[in-house]
Amino acid sequence: RAIAERALVRQSDGARIVHASQGVPREAAWLFDFRAVMLEPTWLNTYAEIFWETYAHQYPFQVGGMETAGIPLVAAIVMKGVERGTPVNGFFIRKSRKREGLMKTIEGTLNDKPVILVDDLINSGGSFWRQILILEEARIHISDAFAVLAFRSPDAYAPARDKGIEVKWLFTLEDFG
Repeated sequence: RAIAERALVRQSDGARIVHASQGVPREAAWLFDFRAVMLEPTWLNTYAEIFWETYAHQYPFQVGGMETAGIPLVAAIVMKGVERGTPVNGFFIRKSRKREGLMKTIEGTLNDKPVILVDDLINSGGSFWRQILILEEARIHISDAFAVLAFRSPDAYAPARDKGIEVKWLFTLEDFG
């Protein structure tokens, strides 16, 4: 309900929505603004609970995500793990490498446990693919990818399955009309 009422934004409700397709801005009829609900304590706690219901049987693992959406999701999962007595390692991947200091792409410390990647949504899978490539380069095993919302059919994510990565989501576009 929170997603439908506050995260799904429609132009017909008076919002101006601009989408850049191949670098060309154009008006869009709708978008999902998960940041509108992502930091609400009840919603974030519910997300972490659902994550643990889905993946507790795979413990131990570590969890990671791409900045910006991945940061609160990873933090909620890590905190819920402590609460449950099943602590997990968390990390996030920067959209671009830092240009000073340690020049990190990955923030946090990776270990040898399998990784479950999290994000608010998966459309083409570009954010997940970027993370997969970075983690493969670091020789880290990715077991799963978990999103709140998937834009495409399961077949669109077959390349991840071909790498042994199971992609799961809670909702599809059809769930929101």
